[in-house]
Amino acid sequence: MILLIFLTSLLIITLGNLLILRYLTSVRNWSQRRMLQCLVLALPLLSLGVSVSAWCLQSDTVSWVERAMQVPLFLIFLIAASAFLLNGVRLILIFYFFARCHRQEDSGLQELSQPLLQRLNLPSVRILCCAVDQPLALAWGFFRPTILLSRWMIEHLDSQELLIS
Repeated sequence: MILLIFLTSLLIITLGNLLILRYLTSVRNWSQRRMLQCLVLALPLLSLGVSVSAWCLQSDTVSWVERAMQVPLFLIFLIAASAFLLNGVRLILIFYFFARCHRQEDSGLQELSQPLLQRLNLPSVRILCCAVDQPLALAWGFFRPTILLSRWMIEHLDSQELLIS
């Protein structure tokens, strides 16, 4: 039973993500693309919920063979939990870095990027510059896309290289 639930959840994730990602290439509206990307991220959670609920509904009198069959469920849970934990740590580190970094908007880069954004039919992107003497480029923001570039990159790269990075 547990193996069947494990295989079903893997099938849900695989087929669901394949269908969504195939449809994603034809969607041009960025708000719809974001919703589909959220759905891709939510499918493993759905699978994990199905697996854990089946695990909880099992009777207390379980043989060692059936316990061994629970190992894949435990591995799914472990992978999902560690992904959430690492993602949370990454977000905390990003917020910590931005709190310490003095950043300002760079209108020159904003104007430089507008033709490229219009040609690619992308939404407006906020470009920030921070006073760091190392190469640093970072993009974040789900609903308000933002690009952070270090002063080093702006000083050492020409306009063509900046548009590529």
